[in-house]
Amino acid sequence: MDTKELLSLMKKRSYRPLTVEELIEELNLEDKQSFLELLGTLEQEGYIVRTRSDRYGLPEKMGLVSGTLQASSKGF
Repeated sequence: MDTKELLSLMKKRSYRPLTVEELIEELNLEDKQSFLELLGTLEQEGYIVRTRSDRYGLPEKMGLVSGTLQASSKGF
C-alpha cells in the first residue's frame, strides 16, 4: 500500500470516512503496522484527517481546511 493508492481511494465519490479496521478490510492488507505508520504520516502532513470517532478521510471532503497557524507572542 502506498500513499497514492490510499489517497485515490479516499478521493472516490462513494468514499465515506472509515476506521482503521474498515480500511484494512477494504484494502485487503496484511501488514497492519506499516499501514498505521502511513496513516500517521499522512495525518501529520495534513493530507488526511482523523475524526473524533477515529475515522479517516480527506479534509476537503469533510468541509475542513488544513494548514499551519502562525502567531506571535504579541497576538499577531
